Amino acid sequence: MLIYLIIASVCYLGAWSKAPKKAYQLSFFALWFFMAFRGLDLSSKVDGFYYHNFFENDVTTLAQFDFNILSYTRTVQAKTGFGWGFGLLNAVCKTICPRFEFFQVVFTALLFVLLAMVMRELHLSDQEKCLFLFFYMTQQMLWYFCNLLRQAPANLIAWYVMLHEFKDHKWIKRILLIGVAMLFHTSAALALVMIVAWEWIQKKGTLKFAQAALLPGALLMLFSDKIVGICISFMSTYIDSRYSMYVGMAEKSNVINFGLRMVILFLLCFFYRRVQCEKRDKLLAASTLCYLVGAFNGSLFVRALEYVAIGNYGGLALVHRAFSGTRQSKFVANLLLYLAFMVIFIRFFFTNAEFLIDYHFFF
Repeated sequence: MLIYLIIASVCYLGAWSKAPKKAYQLSFFALWFFMAFRGLDLSSKVDGFYYHNFFENDVTTLAQFDFNILSYTRTVQAKTGFGWGFGLLNAVCKTICPRFEFFQVVFTALLFVLLAMVMRELHLSDQEKCLFLFFYMTQQMLWYFCNLLRQAPANLIAWYVMLHEFKDHKWIKRILLIGVAMLFHTSAALALVMIVAWEWIQKKGTLKFAQAALLPGALLMLFSDKIVGICISFMSTYIDSRYSMYVGMAEKSNVINFGLRMVILFLLCFFYRRVQCEKRDKLLAASTLCYLVGAFNGSLFVRALEYVAIGNYGGLALVHRAFSGTRQSKFVANLLLYLAFMVIFIRFFFTNAEFLIDYHFFF
């Protein structure tokens, strides 16, 4: 745990140093290194076991791999739940080196390549790259990256689709890329639906819609149980039968995390006119959807909201532009943000990621 707290601090404090570019590069590399080479037991006992077991017992080398997607879906995916794209990546790694450690290093490297592509699309300054990495780290990055979740590359592909300015055939390219994401995790189908809604919000007036969403989101959090049941039933019937496991699941959305998303959306609305950025409307629209999707009281929606969570991470990285006043008041504002998110980060370790507390390498 300590190593990740140090990297987060280097990221945030480095943003205000004389060399933010070096702080960002150091933090980015350190994060990849300590995630890629962590002990194999430093992942959720449930997720870690299933991914390791899949690699050892169900993954073949490329010579035996079923390249027919439909056939693979009927056989391997029906048995294991792992999609063709994720299976292919496992097969490539197993062909090169039959050890799960190698797959962990390669998969983590892939995630960081995709993350770098997303950050490039945000057109952030070196200082803001540090801030983006800090805010992503202290919220969901370690959960998705350290658990080797199949949804992690799907999330990043969806973020890229939202941020990239396609010059022509925009929707064809978006659909194709989301199709690639679905080969890793079928829930990426939801990302396409949310991207349509995200475009609609921007056309209707992003700020007004975001402000109007605050109260309905709170009401949804309280009274959304019936809607959640209908959505899960639809997904298990028409997208992937594995979603039926969410039917009747006792786990609910976390009220504290919902409150955090509400505060973030409020901040982005409050500082909207002070933050001049070409991606401003895209990020605010994404943050609004993140808030509304997360308002549905169910664990499935907590996973789904991550497809639009780029609005929160990217938006928070830009908030500092809105701070005005004396140098001392800016320092206090930035210090309060740092302390607040470090508390959130520490809470994450003790409530969701106890397996990461005692860090060690796999070698």
